[in-house]
Amino acid sequence: MNLKKYELNKKELIEICFKTIYQITNKQFVTLRGFNEIPNEISVNNDVDIMVCGSHIIPFLDQEFKKLGFTLYVDNHSYMYGAEPHYQFINNNLDVKFDIVTGLYYRSINDKMLWIPINKEVQKSMIANKINVDEIWKIQPSSEDELIHILCHCIFDKRKVSQKYIDRINHLLKNINKNKIEYLMERAFYASWESVYNKMKSDPSKLYEEYVQYTNY
Repeated sequence: MNLKKYELNKKELIEICFKTIYQITNKQFVTLRGFNEIPNEISVNNDVDIMVCGSHIIPFLDQEFKKLGFTLYVDNHSYMYGAEPHYQFINNNLDVKFDIVTGLYYRSINDKMLWIPINKEVQKSMIANKINVDEIWKIQPSSEDELIHILCHCIFDKRKVSQKYIDRINHLLKNINKNKIEYLMERAFYASWESVYNKMKSDPSKLYEEYVQYTNY
């Protein structure tokens, strides 16, 4: 669509972006979190988080997103074990940012500038169990996959659990399959998984402290 002929508003822009991602990836993507904030609360500082299946998708997305007024920025952090950069598409005019990753990569607990991938089984589950929804974001994780992602995001990336994530964790806990979440947690957190699991249920605000205390023991 030619922006010179027709000025989009923020909601329309975000809607077109999701349709573009849906088509280019052939439905092989997941909107990771923050669904209640899409589209009205999205901004450059509160972005849309997307996982796509492989970096080969990025040049095609870049070509289409440029037509919609976006500029691509690639972070220059350090990566290990196959982790890849965040691809950040920013439209300053309409205050919209899409943060696109090619896998589930989180910050090292020892170095915030170093990104490493989560266990392969956890990554496979995110795509294998994705859910198509009749919403602007098109595809979201299963409750179990979203919960694991939020736990990792809060513990490794943020080093804290904000109230919005506490609320979401408590909501997801009502909708998960116990066997599935235990399987994923054991692979995401290894020996500390039971400690993290119990703290998640009793006091999710202390998840980071619980994980660090266990791993430093």
